[in-house]
Amino acid sequence: MKMRSRSGASLLVLWLGLASAWLHAETPLRVFSYDEPPLVMFGEGKPDGVLIRVMTRLFERAGIDWRLSLLPPKRALLMARTTPGSCVFPIERSQEREAQYVWISPVSISRHGAYFPPGQQPEIITLDDLRPYTLGTYLGSGLGEYLESFGMRVEYAPRNALNLEKLLRGRIGAWVSDTVSADWMARQKGVRLGQPALAFFTTVRAMGCHRDLAPDVQARLQTELTRMYASGEVDRLYAAFFAN
Repeated sequence: MKMRSRSGASLLVLWLGLASAWLHAETPLRVFSYDEPPLVMFGEGKPDGVLIRVMTRLFERAGIDWRLSLLPPKRALLMARTTPGSCVFPIERSQEREAQYVWISPVSISRHGAYFPPGQQPEIITLDDLRPYTLGTYLGSGLGEYLESFGMRVEYAPRNALNLEKLLRGRIGAWVSDTVSADWMARQKGVRLGQPALAFFTTVRAMGCHRDLAPDVQARLQTELTRMYASGEVDRLYAAFFAN
């Protein structure tokens, strides 16, 4: 009798384990992002942007179901760090963040610069020359943390796009931003910003996932992303997007 009970209990444990694994496998990965044209754009219609296209293709190749949601950058970071089965992109990898997430990387390489209002181009040779200015970036930006580590005055906006308006209104001395995003947003507003006064920072931007991400899911995503770079597919997606 005891043997039958133990056998039944073992089968129940096995069944529950298999059911749990099946449910986990069938649950779409929750992916959070934030509005940062032209990388990620949430308009009235379907989300778009060059990184939306890259990530859509990546999940297709990996055969993984996902659900994309828009959040403010700082909240998106928090949700992916604290919510099992979730990820956030595109975020800068840093020493502080490295142990907080499981990474699929890189989704892009970003070059950052300091932009001044149209008609103003002070001589900026080193990062220290930016010290007199209030520098605008956005909440959740690793760039802001980097600048603050040098004792710079940093002012954070909820979204990066708001910094262009703040720059034009004289509310910040300089806008520090990913150069692709800054150039795109300025063109959309009809603003001639010119070249950044100083290009001082290059970051690897990645998708960071909650630390419970299944190793096989991470491996599939990373393998397919690496193959996309090797085959030139990422470059083709960028070229197609900016040709439109």
